[in-house]
Amino acid sequence: MRISLEVPSSVQAGESLPLIIKVENPFTCPVTLVNVSTDFTVETSTGELVWRESEARRFVIPIKPPAWPYALTLEPGDSHSFETTWDQLDLEGYTVKPGVYWVRGFVLSSQGIDAYEILQSDAKPLTIKP
Repeated sequence: MRISLEVPSSVQAGESLPLIIKVENPFTCPVTLVNVSTDFTVETSTGELVWRESEARRFVIPIKPPAWPYALTLEPGDSHSFETTWDQLDLEGYTVKPGVYWVRGFVLSSQGIDAYEILQSDAKPLTIKP
């Protein structure tokens, strides 16, 4: 599986910004992910966690939340996107300061009892302008 993260490179302070994780199947056979959930994080340049959202049911497609447990099957070449919005508030509910932050996306799925697969996107820089 291949995972990518879509995030603006810069935004104005106080502006809500969309975060999208895209999962793609580059293989020649179908791949099924079971009990899929997502995790988005924002960190400072020193690695301090500023914001985190774990969410299993914020999907671009389908619009309706799926029944749980959720299985996502991707045919060869198919992709699926998960999205959320960050309002630039930190873990304590305060507005973050302008500066450079790093955004990551994770997709988790279980392939059996206590066997989780974690896909992680590359960290993307995000500049918050004053």
